[in-house]
Amino acid sequence: KKGGERGRPPPPPEEEGRPGAVRNLGMGYEEVYEWVDQVPLTRVRKVFARDFSDGCLVAEVIKHFRPQSVDLHNYRESLSAARKMENWTVLNQKVLRKLGVEIGKQEIEHLCAGTDRAAEKLLERIKASIESGPPPPPPKRGGP
Repeated sequence: KKGGERGRPPPPPEEEGRPGAVRNLGMGYEEVYEWVDQVPLTRVRKVFARDFSDGCLVAEVIKHFRPQSVDLHNYRESLSAARKMENWTVLNQKVLRKLGVEIGKQEIEHLCAGTDRAAEKLLERIKASIESGPPPPPPKRGGP
């Protein structure tokens, strides 16, 4: 699939002076998009950065892979910058820290604004943490 499809941004530009060479992007954002595509999200993705800017879809992605880690009722979809900041602050304090993927104020601002491929960069770190960390604990069962 080409960049720009299914809410994906266009591929990164070629490096200057090296026709056909693409900038080194770590594991590559295509892997991030494919990883996110495994998750049945509650919203259809249209513009990746904007769709992930309020933190709700990031919470859904984490919940899919680590169900015990996230309470989705803590996050509300929003276009408001203040509400987006609140969502990210709660997600950072309650979930991301436990994954070892703490984010700072400047990164939260980029996520809220949908700039600098902040969502892709964060999801890349979350994916690495989830894949390298211990498996989630089994669900608790009631009983004596």
